[in-house]
Order: sequence, then structure tokens, then C-alpha cells
Amino acid sequence: IGLARSYNVPIYYVDMSYGGKREVDFAYYIENLKELIKFLEGFTGKKFDWDRLREVVDIERQIAEVNLEIMELRKAVPSPVRHRGFTQQYSVDMFTPGIPEALNFFKCVRDEIKENVEAKRGPIATPERYRILSILMPPNFAHKLLDWMEEEHGVFSVGEPHMAYWPPNIKLDPNHPLESLANKYYNRPMLAQLICPAMDCLIPDTIALAKEYKADGAIFYANVTCHTSPVLIRSVKDSLLETA
Repeated sequence: IGLARSYNVPIYYVDMSYGGKREVDFAYYIENLKELIKFLEGFTGKKFDWDRLREVVDIERQIAEVNLEIMELRKAVPSPVRHRGFTQQYSVDMFTPGIPEALNFFKCVRDEIKENVEAKRGPIATPERYRILSILMPPNFAHKLLDWMEEEHGVFSVGEPHMAYWPPNIKLDPNHPLESLANKYYNRPMLAQLICPAMDCLIPDTIALAKEYKADGAIFYANVTCHTSPVLIRSVKDSLLETA
């Protein structure tokens, strides 16, 4: 908003509701998307290309399906994925959604993981010693920390409720593109766990991943600039210890 005012350019803020009934949240968000389309048509003087949006949603639908395959493959022991792999998957979906190159990336990731699973091997020579959950986002400036953990100590991340967790209820239908965008936005990793009470979203997801992926422990990456996540550390820790 500040940049829009500084440069005297129009802006449309896509709003969303938090913590209400999901059908109400969806309806509100979809109305915001419709208003955004009107804004773009008025600003550009061009008619919105619904066929192009359907193509994008269809690619996202395929990416979601591949992600579910990846999640299933990652249950294998030893872990078939490099520790930093989940950060790459999250970044591709965050910054380049709905393009063929993104779909190709996830297919390549799936095929590489499948090859390791079938060969019953890990992604590097260091044997797996500990399987952990990575909660929230590790420091982007220090991904070599993740390499050090796996190469020197055999620590592999096997589940990430905030980054690489794709719930099966993300249903995308190109014939209903706005509804599909709302469905993905409210259910995608990170956002899904932070827009509802921790006992309803984050903690159940974390406990389920710990059990399904045979995790030995967890690392909670508490970012000092985030005022939402650090307050969850104690409740997540206690819940994991109670169900261990």
C-alpha cells in the first residue's frame, strides 16, 4: 500500500477471512477474486482470459497430484530425499505456480525419489540415523546447515507440516477456477496451519506426520521476525511428547 501511494498507482488488496466457518471464508475470498478481476479489466482495458486461468489451474491440479505421490514415497525408510529438498519444493510452488516448468520439476523430484525408494537407498552416502520433522521455515540464508545435519550426523527431514505437507482435500477443478484457487489458498502448506486454532490444524497435522513418517524428533524453526509462530513452540512440543 505504501508503494502504491508513493508512486500514485492503483492497488487492489485481496483480503481473506480468518478462523470462521470454512464455507464462509471461501465465499468471501472468491468474491475478492471476482472484484480483483474487475479491477484488472478496468486497469488494463483487456478482457480477462478465463481459458488461460483454467489452463493454469489444471497444471496446479496435476502438481497437487504429484505432491501427494511424493508424500507417500517419502514414508520410506531410509529417507529417499535430501534434507533441503522440502525447501526447494516449497519455493517452486510459492514463486512459480501453474506453469509447465513447475510441473516438470515436481515430476522429476517424484521420479528421483521413486528410484531411491525402489533401490532402498538414501539420497547420499551418509546413512540415516535420525528422522525429524521440520516445523516452519529454516533460515533461507543458511541451507548449508541442513546439508551439515545430514552429511555429518545422518539427520534427515521426513515431514514438514508448514512447507511440504499437501492435504488430500486440496481438490482443484479447472472448470471452477476461482473455487479451486480458494481451496488451494486456504489448504496449502504454511497458511492452512496459521489461519485456524493450533489444536485444530497445526498440532493434529504435526502429530499425524510424526506417526506416519516414523519421526524420531522435531526441529521448530522460530523466526524472530514472525510474531505468530514462536508462541506455538510449547504447545507443539508438549503434544509431540504426550503422543510419543
